[in-house]
Amino acid sequence: MNRIKKIFRRFDDLPARKKMQLVTAMTLTFCLMISIPSFAWFNEQKKAAEMFKIEYPNALYVNAAHREDRVFFDLGAINVNANVTDEFGNDIYYSKSTNQPNYHRDDQDQIITNEDGSPKYVTEPELSYTKKIDKKQYVFSVSGSGTRSFTLQLAHTTNNQFTYKVYDATQYRYNKGTTGVDEAAAVPSGANDEDIVKYNLNANSHTENKLVVSGDEYNDPTLPSTLYYVKGSDIEMEAKNKKEVAMEGASYSEVLGKTLNDESKEKYYTETYAEYTDVHKNAVPIYWQKNVNLRSDEIDENNRTFCKYYILEVTWNTDQQASIINKETDMVYLSVDRGNG
Repeated sequence: MNRIKKIFRRFDDLPARKKMQLVTAMTLTFCLMISIPSFAWFNEQKKAAEMFKIEYPNALYVNAAHREDRVFFDLGAINVNANVTDEFGNDIYYSKSTNQPNYHRDDQDQIITNEDGSPKYVTEPELSYTKKIDKKQYVFSVSGSGTRSFTLQLAHTTNNQFTYKVYDATQYRYNKGTTGVDEAAAVPSGANDEDIVKYNLNANSHTENKLVVSGDEYNDPTLPSTLYYVKGSDIEMEAKNKKEVAMEGASYSEVLGKTLNDESKEKYYTETYAEYTDVHKNAVPIYWQKNVNLRSDEIDENNRTFCKYYILEVTWNTDQQASIINKETDMVYLSVDRGNG
């Protein structure tokens, strides 16, 4: 207590100028002591906010075509015994000589149609034949924001006798051959019919995906009831799980024709089953994935949103139809994971 009194007494004895200098120095010291940790805290919060903004995507979706809800991306039951049909649902009869659709034609070589507009076919067995379908195609979309890359993933078990491929796809508003429309929006005239997937839009179907993507026709009220998607290149998904190991007498060294190196087979199989070896041959999961890096023209730089369309093509061997039918349900899973961009 006496020491504090001495300090105040000495302060009182100082000239006014000295008192002012001492008070100023003490005030500056105190402010400096407070400002340094405060600045460090605010700077750290700013860095955290910037990292949060850059790294965390606002959204990432897997939807049906035209970014409609996932319920409309329904693979459903595949009837492997069905014949190839036209857009009216009628069996297509192919010419035995040309392997092209064998239409009834008039004297001017024009296709003769039924009352509903469907084409008439030459159905005589000695001239025509029908084909069993050996594939189906489904359109889906991947969209999101806040990232420049993502990983598309597909998985199924070894009991699945279908083959799956994923292709890039482009959305078009009108069917090829339509006149009086913007040619840039029409399906290319050179597109193969087998590479075009027709998609009927569904009313009030955008409840999951509310992203605003520049150039996307998501909110266009003038859209027709049908869109068309043209198949592009195979994105060549990479198989990620298969081990060359005998299980119940079966040796698996390949995944749908693609051989993995020993390191990959061992790594992903071990991650799934560890040291467990009593695995049923039909229960081994097969993982496929593709890392997609978005091009600059595929991203809206204002809000970093994007939308990409794909076609999932499911094929099967028509010689194995009976074995495909008489087995349990096949399951396939599609998912998407954010990238690092």
